[in-house]
Amino acid sequence: MANPAFDIIRLALSLASSARGRSLPGVTTTRMLEAIADGYESAFEHDFDETTDNPEPPDAVRVALHEAHCRAWKSLAKEHIEDIEHHIPLGAKFWPVSVEERRAIEAVFTDHSITTIATMIHSRDANATAEKIDAAYWMKGCSSLGLLRYGVLLGVSDQGTSTADRA
Repeated sequence: MANPAFDIIRLALSLASSARGRSLPGVTTTRMLEAIADGYESAFEHDFDETTDNPEPPDAVRVALHEAHCRAWKSLAKEHIEDIEHHIPLGAKFWPVSVEERRAIEAVFTDHSITTIATMIHSRDANATAEKIDAAYWMKGCSSLGLLRYGVLLGVSDQGTSTADRA
């Protein structure tokens, strides 16, 4: 069985690394680490045989929990994923399409009834738009014999969002 202090050290190191990666001020990082040490130390002060109410967490912990709870996946992705070029990886299953095929695929997505199907995913706004980002011929296997199949990557955005907000 490992020493529980090692877990505290790993937690503190993870928090400090995360704080540095988010460019938090050193004072904030220090306060977070002090709160960890205080919490660890306070565990030895309690008589666990007594039934007591849970103590209130420190302000730094409450603020961090509130901010984490309010975060959405999209905002986290925007902060941590930069300059990603979205494309379908070509290889054994996806092959490049010709210029003529690319034009035909783009023509399909100019039809509002088709883009409506794409924008219905995740209950998008009725005025959401879909833009073709990439397309590739999809080599599906035996079930595709005689059929043309394409994979299409769409950027879907709600009305009023910029291209950077698309997912």
